[in-house]
Amino acid sequence: PAGFFGGRSFRALRAMLRREATVTQVDFIEPRTGAFLNVEQETALTLLRKDANQNTPTTVFVTNDARDFISLGSFPAPAEPTAPWVLPRSEQDLKAVHAFASPRWRLGDYGYEPKTGGLVPHRMPMPRLKSRGRKHAVYPLIWATQIGKDGVHRFQPRRGSHADIYVDVSTDGAKSVLKTPSVALQRTSSKDQSRRVRCAPIRQVFVAKHGGYMGENHVCFLVPLVGKQQLVSVEVLAKILNSTPVDRVFRCLSGTATVSAYELKAMPLPDPLIVRRALAAGALPDEAVAKGYVAAELATQIENKKAA
Repeated sequence: PAGFFGGRSFRALRAMLRREATVTQVDFIEPRTGAFLNVEQETALTLLRKDANQNTPTTVFVTNDARDFISLGSFPAPAEPTAPWVLPRSEQDLKAVHAFASPRWRLGDYGYEPKTGGLVPHRMPMPRLKSRGRKHAVYPLIWATQIGKDGVHRFQPRRGSHADIYVDVSTDGAKSVLKTPSVALQRTSSKDQSRRVRCAPIRQVFVAKHGGYMGENHVCFLVPLVGKQQLVSVEVLAKILNSTPVDRVFRCLSGTATVSAYELKAMPLPDPLIVRRALAAGALPDEAVAKGYVAAELATQIENKKAA
């Protein structure tokens, strides 16, 4: 499964393979259906040679809908043995791969960290409510379905169990209540979606109105790091993460349906100052983020030349 290239739980496997072998070629089976009977699986055929020559690049091929293999080129192995193996999954990813060469900005540099929603609906007995009523220890409950593909958080009931949009923490769960603005992000997504990363800002006005909020465990919240300056607001961070350039970068990193905290922290991000300036000048998010990635790449190249 293609998930072993980037997932946190496969770090030991990646380290072992790097010690024992050279990854000479990877063939990504792009169509998820048809490769195996009755299974949808993102699959990679990995060719390894039993020697540890880390200077040998990995050649990458990918299938198209006609089952023809297309060469995407050769790519160096990561310097850190347990680090994700970043490889393009399609021709559209070739430009995005360059963001991983010498990443300058990550989520922690922006002043944020990921936290998974604290409510597991089918395991935790905390009462869920359709309305707040007059109870004091009741907070909004953020479901993944409230995060729209347009980047807007809509705090409104949905069908079924998602009609319960409040949670009572009077007996348990108070520690999981968040009381700062954040970016709410869906923790699962399909490679067939137009955006693998789908998120929306939880604004200060929402926090002030309700006093806090809680998420269910299919939501990841990007919250401010305590004691560190936030280089962009939650509104700008959501625009960055919802952009096409970030989507292509994330696809080079992830091989599963899970949008994990490990991958979010490892993903290179654009220069935040350049993005903010471009947005203030009227640029669309995709254009502003693309400029931010180019600026970060050029700055890294300049530093490398000085060091040489």
